[in-house]
Amino acid sequence: MGKPDCDGYKFFTFGFCTIQAILDTSIIKFMDRSYRSNMVPNVAIGVFPQPLSFSMSKYHLKMVISFITLSFMPFFSIVPVTLVQEKEKRIKEAMHLMGMKTLPYWLAWTFVEIMLSVIPCLLTTFVFVILDLTIFMNPLYLYIMLQLYSLSLILIGFIVSVPFRTTKVASIVSSLTGFSIPWLFYGLEMMAIPFEIERLLSIFSPLAFAYTIKYSMLTIENIPWYSFSQYSLGFGITMIIIDIGLYLSTLILSDVFLTNRETFLYNLIRLFKTPVRSEKLKEQQRKQAPTVVDIESIDEDLLDKNLIKVMNVTKIYDKLSIAVNDLSMDIYESQITALLGQNGAGKTTLINMIIGSLQPSFGHITICNLNVNNVFDIADLRTRFGICFQEDIIFDELTPLEHLRFFGRIKGASGIRLEQEIRFLLTQTDLMAKMHHNAGILSGGQKRKLCTAIALVGGSQIILLDEPTSGVDPYSREKMWSLLRSYKKNRVIMLSTHTMYEADVLADRKAIIVKGSIRCCGSSMFLKNKFGVGYHLRLEIEPKLADIDYVEKIITEKIYESRLDRQTQNELLFTLPKSETQNFPKLFESIDKMIRDNEGILGYGIKLTTLEDVFLKICYESDEILMEQMNAAKSSKNPNVFDFDEINRIKFKQNSFRVMWYFFHVKVRTITRNWQFLISVTIQALVIVCFMLFTSSRLLQQMPTRIVLNSNLYPDRSVLYSGPNIQKELNILSNYLWPVIHVDSMSLTTMVGKHYAITFNDSNDVNHLDFTLLFNKSYQYSLPILQNAMTNMLIQSGHLNYEQGENFERIRTATYPLPDRSNTLEDGLDMLFIVMFGMSLTTFPVNLAAETIKERDMIIHFSIGILLLPYLDRMKRERRTWRSILFCKKRKDPKDEASVQTNPDDEKQMDEDVYEEKSRAKQIIESKFKQDKPLLLIRNLTKDYKIQTAVKRLNLIIESGQIFGLLGPNGAGKTTVMKIIVRDELETSGKLYLEGVSFKDRLAPNVMAYCPQINPFWPEITLIEHLHLYAAIRGIPGNRINEICDKLIKAFGITEYKNRKFRKLSGGNKRKLCLLISILANVKLTMLDEPSTGMDPSSKRLMWNLIIKKFDPNGPNSAILTSHSMEEIEALCTRLAIMAKGSLKCLGNIQHLNNKYGKGYFLEIKWKKGFDFGRIQSEIISIFPDMRINEQNPELIKLIIPQKNVKSLADFFSTMETLVKDNPEIEEYNLNQSSIEQLFIEFAKIHEYINL
Repeated sequence: MGKPDCDGYKFFTFGFCTIQAILDTSIIKFMDRSYRSNMVPNVAIGVFPQPLSFSMSKYHLKMVISFITLSFMPFFSIVPVTLVQEKEKRIKEAMHLMGMKTLPYWLAWTFVEIMLSVIPCLLTTFVFVILDLTIFMNPLYLYIMLQLYSLSLILIGFIVSVPFRTTKVASIVSSLTGFSIPWLFYGLEMMAIPFEIERLLSIFSPLAFAYTIKYSMLTIENIPWYSFSQYSLGFGITMIIIDIGLYLSTLILSDVFLTNRETFLYNLIRLFKTPVRSEKLKEQQRKQAPTVVDIESIDEDLLDKNLIKVMNVTKIYDKLSIAVNDLSMDIYESQITALLGQNGAGKTTLINMIIGSLQPSFGHITICNLNVNNVFDIADLRTRFGICFQEDIIFDELTPLEHLRFFGRIKGASGIRLEQEIRFLLTQTDLMAKMHHNAGILSGGQKRKLCTAIALVGGSQIILLDEPTSGVDPYSREKMWSLLRSYKKNRVIMLSTHTMYEADVLADRKAIIVKGSIRCCGSSMFLKNKFGVGYHLRLEIEPKLADIDYVEKIITEKIYESRLDRQTQNELLFTLPKSETQNFPKLFESIDKMIRDNEGILGYGIKLTTLEDVFLKICYESDEILMEQMNAAKSSKNPNVFDFDEINRIKFKQNSFRVMWYFFHVKVRTITRNWQFLISVTIQALVIVCFMLFTSSRLLQQMPTRIVLNSNLYPDRSVLYSGPNIQKELNILSNYLWPVIHVDSMSLTTMVGKHYAITFNDSNDVNHLDFTLLFNKSYQYSLPILQNAMTNMLIQSGHLNYEQGENFERIRTATYPLPDRSNTLEDGLDMLFIVMFGMSLTTFPVNLAAETIKERDMIIHFSIGILLLPYLDRMKRERRTWRSILFCKKRKDPKDEASVQTNPDDEKQMDEDVYEEKSRAKQIIESKFKQDKPLLLIRNLTKDYKIQTAVKRLNLIIESGQIFGLLGPNGAGKTTVMKIIVRDELETSGKLYLEGVSFKDRLAPNVMAYCPQINPFWPEITLIEHLHLYAAIRGIPGNRINEICDKLIKAFGITEYKNRKFRKLSGGNKRKLCLLISILANVKLTMLDEPSTGMDPSSKRLMWNLIIKKFDPNGPNSAILTSHSMEEIEALCTRLAIMAKGSLKCLGNIQHLNNKYGKGYFLEIKWKKGFDFGRIQSEIISIFPDMRINEQNPELIKLIIPQKNVKSLADFFSTMETLVKDNPEIEEYNLNQSSIEQLFIEFAKIHEYINL
C-alpha cells in the first residue's frame, strides 16, 4: 500500500486500527463463546489509487484562505496612498478644474490598476495549479474570481481615499483596514456563524471571496458552480460582481459630493435660510476695512469686457475670522491682473472662491455671466479654466509633451491645432530639448514653466496663475512674461506673485489686498504716482578716500528731504523724493565735480521707486505692528532689535549632555505628537495580541474531548463495493453506510468524490469473508469508521455467533484525543508569521508617506560635527580614517590643482575682473597667505560629472564682512559650488581654503552655517523647540538659550508663531526658521540658498535688515547668497558674480557692473489723453539719437536710451524738466538705470544660457 503522508493513514501506522481490532475481537470473544480465531475474516487495507483531494483541517483551511486574502492587500493599501498623494499635490483638483469629469477619472484609474493586477492574478493561479489546489475548480474560473476580487479591492481602496486629504492619515487608515480585512473571515469562522449570515455578509467582497474559496475550491463536495441555493462558485462570483457595482456607484456619488461639497452645502443652506450679518461681524468688518480705497478709472472700451465680477464677497472662518472682507472688483478681458498682498491677506482665498473650490459667506461671483456658486454653471466653467497652482501639478512619469497633450484634450482641444499649440508652448518655455524626458527629472524652474504651459494649452479662456515664475531664472522669466503677453488677447489672466518687479512689468492692473479688502487697484504708474517715494541714488565709493559725512551733507543741501538708507564698505544708498526732481541737475553736477576732484566717488546711478516700495508703504500704513517692527529693525538703539554683537561676545562651549537632552526631547515630542502614528501602532499591537489570545484559546476549546467514529462525521455516507453478491451482508452494511453502490471494478472514474470502498474476495468457505478496505486519505477518520462498520456488519450478518437473547446490536467506537500542544504551538507560529507578513504588506504605505529629508541630515551634520572636534586630535595621524567616519562616505582624492591645464584662449576671452581675481588667488597661495588671508579662497575649482562639467576652473575670493551674491541661470553651477563648499559634494580638482587652511586639514562645520533651499525640519516640533535644539548644538550656554532665541524671534516678527508646529507654519515662516538657525551661531561663513522663497515683501525687508546687521561690512562674518530675486541681490550684496556654464563671466559690486555692462536707461513718459506725442518725438530723438521704443500705448511710451546718450544725469534731468515745462500735456516722466536683472538677462543671452 505504500506509506502515504496523510492524517488518515496515521490511524494505521500509529496502531489505532490495531488497538481497535484487538478491542473488537475481545468484545466478540466475550459475546461469542464459540469464538475461534479462524472465524475472523482476513482484512487488507488500502488507499484510493491517487489523491482525489488534499487533506486539510478546518484550521489550515482558514489559514490558507486568510493567506490568499492577505496576499491581495497591497492593492487595497497602496492605492489610497497614491490617490491621496495626487490630492496633496493638487493634481486631481487641477484636472477637475480644467474639465476632467468624475467618471472618466475613476475609470482610467480602474483600468490602470486592473492591468497591474493581471500578472499577480496569473501567478497566483499558476501557483495553485502547481500545488494541486484547483482539483475541484477550473483554473480559468479561479483566475476570473481572483481578477474580480482584485478589482473589488481596488474600488474599496478608491472609496477609502475619497474623504482624506493627507497622505499620512490615508496611509494609516488604509494600513489598519487592510490589515484587519483578512482576519475578519478568520474571526467569523471562529464564531461559527450560520450559513444564511455568511451569504448576507457576502456584500463585503473579501468575505464573498473567502467563502467562495471555502465552499467551492477547498472542498470535495460536489456543488454545481451555477447553484444559487448553495454557496457555489457561480454564486460567489455573482456576489463579487454585485459588490463591484455597489462600490463603483458609491465611489462616484461620494466623490461628486465631496468634490463639490462647498457648492452643495452653499445652495442647500440658502434654500432654507438667508445669511444675515451679525452686529459683531459688521463691527469686525468695519475695523478691517480700509479707510481709503484708490481705484484707477477704467477706459470706456473695457467697461463691457469685465468677464469676472466679484461683488461684495466676504469669506468668514471661525465666526469672526474674516479672510475676505466685502471685496468687489472686476477683472477684464485681454488684460493681465496681478493680486498682491501680504501672507494671509486673502489672495489665495479669493482665487479659490473664483474657481469654485470655496464658497463665499456673503456676496457672489460670476464668470462670463455664469454663477460660480451654481453646480451646473461651475461644471460648464471648468472647461474654460487654465490653472497653475503654487504646487507643481505634474506626473513624474510623463513627459512634457504627454502632459500638454493630456491636459489639452481634457479641455476639449484636439487635432493639428492642438499639436501646433503644444510645439509653440514647448518652444516658448525652452522645453523642446526636454519634451521626451520624464517630468520628474526636470529642474524646479522647468517644472514651473511646464505648469504654466499646462494652464495655457487647449484654448483656456480663464487663466489663473499662482506664482508661475517662482524658481525660474530671470532670463527664462522674461520669456515667460512674453508668452503670457502673447496669450492675453481675448482671455482673462490673473496671477498672484511675491515678486513686485514681475507684477510691475507684466500686469496691466495690480490689485493690492490688505486684510481681505482692496486697498488700491490700477496701473504701475498710477500706483507709483499715488504712493511712490521717489528715486534711489546709489554711489560707488572708495572707502579710504570718501568722506561719508561730507557726501551726505552735499546731497542733503541739494535735496532737502533726501535720506541715507544704507551704507556699506563700497556703496552708499540714498532715497530722493520725486517732488524735487527740479533740483536733480544741481545735485548731479555736485556729484560729477566730486568724481573729477577724486574725492572718493567712483560712480553713481539712479533708479525710480519700485512697485515694492509702493507695496511696503501701503502695508505699513495699514499695519501698525509691521511699521513698528520695521522701525525697530532700522534703529540699533531699539531694545527689540537683535544685537548680533551679543552672540559674538558669548563664549561658545559645546555640552554633549545638553545637546543629548534637547535632542531626546525633540524625538520624544515627535513621537508623542504624532497621534495618528501612536494610535495605529497601539491598535495594531492590541489587535495582534487579542487575536493571538483569542485564536489560541479557541484552538484549545475546539480540540474535541470525544469523537464518535461513525459515518455521521462526513456528509457523504456512500460506499462502493465490488465482488460476489452477498445481499444479506450489504443490507446490514447499509445501516451504517448508505447508499451501497455496486461497481464492477475500483477505478479512478468510480472513486471520484467518494469516501469509502470495499472489495470482497471470493472464498470457498461460505461463513468466512475476506475483503479489502479502501479509504480516501482526504478524510482523517475514514479508515476507523469503515473498520467499525465492517465489524458490525459481520456480527449482525451471522458470520459470528453470540449468545441468544443478548441485546447486541453494534459496537460503538470513539476516540479521546489528547491535547496536541506541539501542533498548537506550530499553529500559533504560523499565525504569527502571517501576522508579520500582513504587517509588512499593509504598513508599506506608512513608510512611503514618511519621506527622508536629506537636508535635515546635512544641517544636523553641520551642527553636531562641532561636538566631534575635540576628539579629532587623537586621530590626526589617521586623517583618512576619521574623515571617512565623520562624513560616512568613500571619496577619491581630488586631483591636485597642478594637474589642471589652462587654455590660453580662455584667458584671452576672460573678463578682466575675473582674470584679476584668478591672478590674485594664485598670488595669495604662492605667498602662503603671508600678506593676505581671505576668509574663503577657491582656486581652480572643477567638478566633472559623467555627462558634463558643472564647474570649470573657478577662482573666487570671499573677504570678511562681505555678502557675496552668486548668480546664474538654472544649470550654471551655483548649487554645485555651494555643495562643494559645504562638503556635500567633492571637487574633481582644485583647492579650497578657509582662512588660509585647506579644507583637507580643517573641518567645515566649526566655521560654517548652512541655510538649505529645502526646509529640513521635523513637522511636529515647534519653531521655538527647533531653535532651542540648534542653539544647544551650537554651544550657546544653557542659561542664555531662551533669552537669545526669544530675541531672534521677536526681531523677525514671528513671536506669535513661536509655539506653532513646523507643519502648520506658512511657507514664508518656514524659511524664516531656516534662516534664524543659520545665523544663530557665530561662524565665519554662512551659506544662504534662496532664503526668502515664499516671503512677502514686508517679510523680506525684515529678513534683509537682519542679514545686513548680522554680516556687518566691518565685522568678521561673511555670507554667500543665491537668489532668483535681483531686487534681493541689489539690497543685500556688496559684491556679486554671474556664472555661466560653470565659470565666472563677471565680478564686482553692483554699481561697478552697471557702469561697465549696463545698457543705459529706461525712460517712461505719460501724457494727457488726446495729446499728439509725434509732435515732440523728433525733439526727443534729437536729444537721444540712439534711443529705441520698447513699448507704446495711446497715452504712454517706454524708451530705451543707451548709456552713451546720457553723458551726465544733471544734463538729462535739466533737459527733461525743460521739455515738461514747454509741453504741459506731459503729466510725468520716470527714469531708471538698467538693473542687475537686465544685466543678468543680457549675459544669459550672450552666453546662450538656455536649453534649446
